[in-house]
Amino acid sequence: EEKNNIEQKELSLQKTNVKLSAALREVNDRRMAFKTFMDSVNEERLHFSSANDELDLVKRKIDAAQQVLLLISNP
Repeated sequence: EEKNNIEQKELSLQKTNVKLSAALREVNDRRMAFKTFMDSVNEERLHFSSANDELDLVKRKIDAAQQVLLLISNP
C-alpha cells in the first residue's frame, strides 16, 4: 500500500508539473504578445513624432514663404 501511495503522489506531482508547464507557457506567450504590442506602440509613436517634425518643418517653410511674399509686395 505504501508503494501505491508513493505512486499516487508521483502521479499527482507529474500532473502538477504538466499544469505548471502549461501555465508558464501561457505566461510567456502573454509576455511575448505584450512585448509585440508595446513594440508596435513605440513604432507608431516614432512615426507620429516624425510626422509632427515634418509638419513643423512645413509650417516654418510656409512662414518663411509668407515673409518673402510680404517683402516682395511691400518694396
